[in-house]
Amino acid sequence: MDSPVPIRIRIERARYKLHQMQMQYGSFNHPKVLRQSVALDELLNQYNLSYQQERHTGDRLRTI
Repeated sequence: MDSPVPIRIRIERARYKLHQMQMQYGSFNHPKVLRQSVALDELLNQYNLSYQQERHTGDRLRTI
């Protein structure tokens, strides 16, 4: 899995692209905009998972 820093950069790029596409197509309902929104959601889910795993590992190490 990617480290959190590259994921954060990819999230910002995907968010920017989503905004640009929404402006271009005038709606979040356009199929291309919806696909980009799903791609952004997937990146956010990856980031959240990696954050939770880091946090869980850190909690476990503190109790040892």
